[in-house]
Amino acid sequence: MRHRTKWSTYCLAAILAASSLMACAKSPTVSETGVSGYEESDGRVKAQIGEKITVDAELFTQPDRESYEVLHAGFDDSGDLDSVIEVLFPERDDLNVSSYESGGTDYFVSTPDQSEFLTYGNTSNLINFNENTKGYFSFLADMDYDGYDQRHRHIETLEDEHIDIFEQMEDIEIPGYSKEQAIADVYEMLQKMGLAVQERPYAMYGISAETIQAYYTEQEESFKNRPNFSMPELNADDSIYCMLWNVEINDTPVVSGNYTKNESERCNVREGAERGCLVYVVTTKDRIVQLETENQFSTKSKDQEEKILKLEEILTKIPNFYKDRLLNEERTISRISFCYIPVLTEANEQTGEYHFDMIPGWTLDASYEMPGREGVYWDVIYINAITGEIIE
Repeated sequence: MRHRTKWSTYCLAAILAASSLMACAKSPTVSETGVSGYEESDGRVKAQIGEKITVDAELFTQPDRESYEVLHAGFDDSGDLDSVIEVLFPERDDLNVSSYESGGTDYFVSTPDQSEFLTYGNTSNLINFNENTKGYFSFLADMDYDGYDQRHRHIETLEDEHIDIFEQMEDIEIPGYSKEQAIADVYEMLQKMGLAVQERPYAMYGISAETIQAYYTEQEESFKNRPNFSMPELNADDSIYCMLWNVEINDTPVVSGNYTKNESERCNVREGAERGCLVYVVTTKDRIVQLETENQFSTKSKDQEEKILKLEEILTKIPNFYKDRLLNEERTISRISFCYIPVLTEANEQTGEYHFDMIPGWTLDASYEMPGREGVYWDVIYINAITGEIIE
């Protein structure tokens, strides 16, 4: 998938940074005395934890009941290729379909000219679909470069410091096709394909056809060297919405989790699953033009329900995350999500079987800046909602 090399590089940098911090010293600044100033209203949480941790967070997802169970799950292999084809290749009966074995059965589907193609794996329902007749592919690939951080920047800050077009890009609503209608349409199509996602996207961004056309005009000289390249001609109906949807299990989102117990290996499991279990969709008013999925799950068994801790008590556990980490810079927790966190318990690469404990928990995103360095850094904290333990 197109994110893998970049994300592996990002993860390696993050791992090296984390290793360096852990080697320095233990934090003397985290208070063990609890949380002060706790407030929760209008979908936001505010509090202070010790001297250097401030909570001013969007409460993105919340529990809808007092008790949850740990699920024992595997990748969902019940997907229906025919349903996927029906949605992604409307009214096409000239498709080429081939299959191959890779820890399960994978398929490659394409039009005769390969202007539209799909790779599909029925183990975990991995889908990678592209429709290239309008020339979106290069634009979307460049847009993804360096500016598309699925976890922290979301879609709203898509840009690239090297390409002026992205710096000028504005979120738009497609004339005659509202965001609400697009959300409803795409959700229905994802359901038809058997993909379990939340009812609304995690993030969404509209891009005008004029912006895409301007990108190709700016890059025309470099594209001339590409074989069989022709300049796309776009009109208003070719404007696009980009969406990110959270995968769900038992009506609860599945957010980025510990796919392996060894942090340095996480980035290579399931094509960078550390970014989270998401469905990425690009659509026009007429059809989906790009779709990428990352892991669908099915429950095999489950434990007894247990009462979960209140969020205020969960916040008191955050010092445990920093007890072996240096905390020189102030942290601001800006996003909190209730979710199932998948922890890998068994893996068989030969058969493609993976087993997970899906732990009800909280994901907390804590940002900070480092003196003398550009950019914003992040700690992602996973806390078991039943026990209050940090999930490493």
